[in-house]
Amino acid sequence: MRTLPEHIAHLSPKKKALLLHMLARKRAALPDSMPVRPRDRTVFPLSFAQKRLWFLHQLAQKTPPIIVWSWSDCTGSWTGVP
Repeated sequence: MRTLPEHIAHLSPKKKALLLHMLARKRAALPDSMPVRPRDRTVFPLSFAQKRLWFLHQLAQKTPPIIVWSWSDCTGSWTGVP
């Protein structure tokens, strides 16, 4: 399997000229650089999980958190249980 430079080296002169023309057109369509946007350093975007927790908190703001704690001790024979 050949690398990209090897593929380009084996192109015919007509195909190389076409490739250079296409690359020049593509390069001309691109801006010189990406515009730099000023960033507010006091606000940071939330992750999906943080947004989900915020939404759940907004839904049940006045209710206390529900904590369910249970434990059961199962002893005996399990042979007859399907």
